[in-house]
Amino acid sequence: MVENLTASEECLQRLQQTIQFAVKTIPYYRDRAARYSKPVNTTQDLENFPFVEPESFVSDPRSFCSSSQWPDSISFSSATTGSIGRSRWHLKTEKEAQSGYGQRATNASGITLVIHPFDQGAPLQIEEKPNTIYLPFFVPWHYELILNTLESGWSSPMGRLHVSHILAFSPALRILTTWLAEQDKDPATFGVKEVAGYGSIQPPVWRRRLKTRWHAHYTDLYGLSEVKAIADTCPICDNCHFLYPVIPEVVDSASRQLVKQGVGVLVLTELMPFAQLQLLIRYWTGDLVEIMSPCMLSSFGFKFRGRLADSVILTPSNGRATKIAIGSLQTGEICSEFPDIAVTRIPWASSFEDVGAPRFFLSGSNNTVSIVVELRFSPELFQERSDQLIRSLRQTILREVTGLGAVVEAGQVFLGIESVGPGRLLQLTNV
Repeated sequence: MVENLTASEECLQRLQQTIQFAVKTIPYYRDRAARYSKPVNTTQDLENFPFVEPESFVSDPRSFCSSSQWPDSISFSSATTGSIGRSRWHLKTEKEAQSGYGQRATNASGITLVIHPFDQGAPLQIEEKPNTIYLPFFVPWHYELILNTLESGWSSPMGRLHVSHILAFSPALRILTTWLAEQDKDPATFGVKEVAGYGSIQPPVWRRRLKTRWHAHYTDLYGLSEVKAIADTCPICDNCHFLYPVIPEVVDSASRQLVKQGVGVLVLTELMPFAQLQLLIRYWTGDLVEIMSPCMLSSFGFKFRGRLADSVILTPSNGRATKIAIGSLQTGEICSEFPDIAVTRIPWASSFEDVGAPRFFLSGSNNTVSIVVELRFSPELFQERSDQLIRSLRQTILREVTGLGAVVEAGQVFLGIESVGPGRLLQLTNV
């Protein structure tokens, strides 16, 4: 951190340096130098700069590169958006800057076990960080390797250390926990203090189970494979805050004007030295977030509600200044609390039940929202139970989605929910 500067002053200084660096060394910004020539006296001045669309970065990542230096690592998104996975190039110096900035201190006597997604490329390891190890998780012998590490520890230059922290893509945590139960192994005996998941939905029922089974603190992380920005769930306010300097903005999904409250699309600007080889300024994430109240730990808190492309945005005709968002992720989290709603089998771990995401389809047009859920049984055979589920699901959605209950009660929005039997869901919302 720059000495004798407030967080906002530091962020502004980094932003000014980042823009100067980008215009000087990166082809995409150099070719559009006039668009980035406006003075930046506050971080709010970013509003005068253009957005970087995902298609621009994905189609030509080299144009966002500051040098011909070969990356130390290349990662790929898991393609949960339905398109080809997006790549990002990394330097060890970037990772070192991220790791050294404001992170929660780890237990010096333990190690962090990173269960790395097999479809996102090789992990970027730092030799100076001997307390972090990376293990794969795809075939059965990987499970045994992880179990052996949890039970026996890891041999390091400082001796044999036990696993104190686990960082893993969310489905891996569910599958591993289920597999350990099948092996009659109690995760609470391993001494893990903290577990973190990322990458896709972690149903609330599983957050609770992970805390109980591992006897550890659990947290969700928010991030994108193509952006160097990670947000952690705050232990005080339960909202997301970014772990190291990045400039977040929330803009209206249609007008693209800044919004100060309610819901909108998250736009991120990376800062040096956390991003160097490639830089993204005002990157349109396509992720829908809800702005939450400030916290003592951060002035910007948010909840990730889902991908814009899979969510429904309403503009009720009641003079509301803010829009109402029925987010795909929030809907999935609500659906996961109902055991009668079916879950998707994970193809590479199809022998495990109840570790996938809930099966539902969210859609909407004008002032109509439609949710179709797939049940574990035929609604026609158990009509009373199906009707009761729909009533309970409806009540929960009206209660949990900000502002929805009022406009539905006023007749300005129609919420339709229906159920279908096993295998009868024609379209699926991915979370």
